[in-house]
Amino acid sequence: MVTSKKIELRLEHVFHTCDTELIQYGKMVDSINDFTYSFHDNQVYGLLSECADGAWIVAYILTGKTQIHRGKITLNGKNLSPTDLRNITCYIGDYSIKKFPRRNKTVREQLKEALRFQEGATLESIVEMFELSESRLDRRLWEISNERWNATAAIGYANNKRVFCFPWFNGSWTAFLAGRIPPLATVLKQSGCTVLLPVGSLEHVEPVLDTCLTINDGKIKKSIRP
Repeated sequence: MVTSKKIELRLEHVFHTCDTELIQYGKMVDSINDFTYSFHDNQVYGLLSECADGAWIVAYILTGKTQIHRGKITLNGKNLSPTDLRNITCYIGDYSIKKFPRRNKTVREQLKEALRFQEGATLESIVEMFELSESRLDRRLWEISNERWNATAAIGYANNKRVFCFPWFNGSWTAFLAGRIPPLATVLKQSGCTVLLPVGSLEHVEPVLDTCLTINDGKIKKSIRP
């Protein structure tokens, strides 16, 4: 199981602009300006914004994909570098070489290697938990189509990651992945993790959110509990 230690992952007065991307999904320039917020365990956060208006880059920063221009990121008061962030976070859907250096290994092989970090977990329990298809376990991540979302989350969980971030999804994508996103967010929250879900529309995902941050021009305009 994921450790039960409470976490407060905080961005404080962060300014940053960069390309946000996900292999075989999409890419765009996004930015945040003087962004301050604390994310906690056992919570699913919706980050609602228009395309390139600030939601995706929050998830991108927290998964250690980029070095911020200004500001600081802390975990329970301790400053974090991008390397530190990569040790505790999972970028769901990603199988780039940088994030998955063993990308030539199958899903089964990666899960078995990671299981040493999850006390009491078994391959069978994680396959059931993340609804993985037995027929695709012996394929590599880029060979399993949209099951990549479940498989990368499962590998992150097996590696004892604490924070799980999706890329930004527009309304079409949240509709297309309606059978995957809510169940993944729910099972991760139930395991004590923090989930960030950047979206352009709350349709199909609102029922699983604990908090929704509305972001405009790279700043939080509103925080609500649906």
